[in-house]
Amino acid sequence: MTIKINKALKLITLLLGASTLYTHAQDAQPMSCHWQLTDQNEIGTFESQYCSHPMDAQAPDIVVANRAIVPSYGICNVERLDGYRTDLKGTVQITGPTTSCYGHSVSFLPAPQTRLVEGVEETLLECNWEAGQNNSHKLMCSNPLGKINPVLVASKLQSGNSSACTLYFYRVSLNYFEGGTAIVNEPSPSACDVDPIYFRPFPETRVIDGAEAVLLKCEWRGDSSTVEVKQCLDVGAEGNEIAVAYRMNGVEMSLLSSANRMLSNGQIIEAKELNSIYPPLYFKAN
Repeated sequence: MTIKINKALKLITLLLGASTLYTHAQDAQPMSCHWQLTDQNEIGTFESQYCSHPMDAQAPDIVVANRAIVPSYGICNVERLDGYRTDLKGTVQITGPTTSCYGHSVSFLPAPQTRLVEGVEETLLECNWEAGQNNSHKLMCSNPLGKINPVLVASKLQSGNSSACTLYFYRVSLNYFEGGTAIVNEPSPSACDVDPIYFRPFPETRVIDGAEAVLLKCEWRGDSSTVEVKQCLDVGAEGNEIAVAYRMNGVEMSLLSSANRMLSNGQIIEAKELNSIYPPLYFKAN
């Protein structure tokens, strides 16, 4: 009898996988849900809990939990699919005993589009999971400036609605957003999704070596097929434009040293500590 129960439990565990729990302190809106039979055999009954799509009433219902019931042994095992979901731009919350198959409630908490962190407004990035071959998926996030291709932030292996995942997170990708950096908590290698990713713009002013420095507005000009020049505007004085780099055949060369030699009232400083890939430029007066 014990051997049969152990085998049944192992099989249920393999079918359901592990669950991931996220918690938020804010209030969430309740979701309308129902259980639906997915399979039934000599072992037991397998069901999935479907809830109405929280963002689009016309969209298909979403799966938030799976459970396996083995009446002959009085066993019920539940797998929760709660946590943040990139496709929904919010968090599915399930309350109630984590080991109970019954009596829990489901709610949804949308991620704020903007948030204020240390006086700087951060904006939720537009991200989507793109399905590939052999259960592979890529998390692509669009640059808020819309000037470069979407950035690959993470990839995962996940079969269907299983909570058993292998996730690869590319931390260096957080620096591939011009004008700022992407901010997110680093996920675990077994996570099936990534927490909401926010874009944090560079500060307009900052103190460098005891003096206030001002963020420069710079832009690329020219033909991308030949030569482009990066011009910074209002450097030290209104209307003063200075070339700080050029790009030819995809290769970028800095002109920062030459630009600083031309300045008599201050210097341009490259802040690589804020972003190592697309460092912002600041002007600090003498």
